[in-house]
Amino acid sequence: MADSAIAAWGALLDRSVEQIAAASQDARTFDRELIIKVSDVWDNNTYPFVRAALARGARREQRAAEGMRWMADLGSERRAWVLEQLRVSGYDLELPPPSYLEGVHGRDYAGRIMPTQDPLTAEVAARIRNDYVLTTAAVSTLVVERSGTRLRGRLLLVLERRYVLDAADIPPAELDLRFDGITDVRFDLDDSDGVTIDPAAALTIGQNGLIRAARGTAWIHDSHWHLSDAGRAADARTSAKIWRPVPPPSAGRALGGAARVAGAVLHWAMLEIRMVRYPHHADRAPVHRIAQVLAGAGSAIVAAGARRWGREAAFRRLVQQWITLGGDELAEVFRHVLLDLAQDEHEQPSVRRLARELAPDAADEIAPSTAEAPGEVVLVCYSARQDPHPRAVVIQSAVPEGTRWVLCGSEIEDPHHVAIAVRADSITVGLG
Repeated sequence: MADSAIAAWGALLDRSVEQIAAASQDARTFDRELIIKVSDVWDNNTYPFVRAALARGARREQRAAEGMRWMADLGSERRAWVLEQLRVSGYDLELPPPSYLEGVHGRDYAGRIMPTQDPLTAEVAARIRNDYVLTTAAVSTLVVERSGTRLRGRLLLVLERRYVLDAADIPPAELDLRFDGITDVRFDLDDSDGVTIDPAAALTIGQNGLIRAARGTAWIHDSHWHLSDAGRAADARTSAKIWRPVPPPSAGRALGGAARVAGAVLHWAMLEIRMVRYPHHADRAPVHRIAQVLAGAGSAIVAAGARRWGREAAFRRLVQQWITLGGDELAEVFRHVLLDLAQDEHEQPSVRRLARELAPDAADEIAPSTAEAPGEVVLVCYSARQDPHPRAVVIQSAVPEGTRWVLCGSEIEDPHHVAIAVRADSITVGLG
């Protein structure tokens, strides 16, 4: 690699934070899917990145190269994202060939063939109809949301199987449909029994409901899919070898001191951001403020790790800088993660002591938002929860607050009537 691998990895983190900040800046174009995807990248990669930044000499570059390879080795979409963000950041790096097999069904630990997420084509639709009863399909979850400037959706259906099972009391299968570029939605809970799949990324729900979109994908969630006709056909044409992912790079010596504290805060931040995966948390996680505070974190960690002297102080200053920038708005969450680290009996005494020293004092309670609902609906999620949880509808709206548009959420439990529609890029919800 001609370019520095550790510098590139740090720039990749910087770019990730920039993407999250841009995707959360304006609630009217809040891109929840992008935020989830980017923050999820760093769940298992934060500590390897910090460890690589602390290494010396050739080991630093080696660990960074191994770490980026492992980060990218989670399917073609992840690999393409890593390479694209590196190029945008000014790094033209080549990664080793992927270890995964493209377009091939995987097998579980017992060697059973597993379904894949496939484009919603005529062939895929026919396979689903052959193995499952769509006329009795029940809607489990429906999500329609604005992602940036387009509309996306997810429909989760509970299905009866047509094929014979080898055991009793097996939970029903689920069909997970994802839609991108939605142009039309009509959904009425009172008219939602049974579906018809149109391979042109369209779907009929009940008698009068529908979803139309530019693109769609289908994914069967079924632990016994290997017994279906589609599963048996896939099994016959797939190698019996069980593919195992490349193991993560060696962790090296456990992190200690201020670098461990910085890594813990960064890891917590990505997990906190990723909480928007739950629709009712989209307005609760302070995504944009966290992204503002962590701007440049990747480059700063690389620079702190490269210091021959004063490295401990540099990492300490970095954590203090994040806390200061977070102000009262993030003081309580910084306090939570640092005190949690300080109370962990498995941590080194020096790490626990430093975390306790850096934890900010409890901040005054932040005044509640002055934003007024309903605003402009940007997300609606209907969920037919299992007992004892009632069905519920989550609505997230973009509302003006000063010079910004922010999310304002509400949740309605056990509504008697639910109607969702999309017309001219506008989402409307009717409840009764």
